Amino acid sequence: MTANAAPSHCITLYGACKYAADFSHFEYVSPDAPKGGSIKMAETGSFDSVNPFILKGVKAPGVGMAFESLMTSSFDEPQTMYGLIAESVDIAPDRSHADFMLRPIAKWHDGTAITADDVVFSFDTLKGKGDPTL
Repeated sequence: MTANAAPSHCITLYGACKYAADFSHFEYVSPDAPKGGSIKMAETGSFDSVNPFILKGVKAPGVGMAFESLMTSSFDEPQTMYGLIAESVDIAPDRSHADFMLRPIAKWHDGTAITADDVVFSFDTLKGKGDPTL
């Protein structure tokens, strides 16, 4: 990761990020694509949990798509991530830690704001009880 002199909207291992801080969509995404509707996905077998982070049991197929992360990869740049829930990230010069600034508009399904305490709880829970292969 590149150590940032100031908080940045992205992190990358190679050079500069392709997209500016105010970009509205990735180039490979059409903002005019149809929205709404439904999708049906087939899967062979069964599941016993809708928690995609379990260590034991069988996760429901596709359930991981119901969660948002702090940042997401760009499909047209190697090793580059842009903020989703995180508005920006500030990486320590020695890479010992990263500070994330959350987007004020980031909300839970019920409309309550996502807080730093929520992120810490999720991180600690996943670190202690989550699937280490994810």
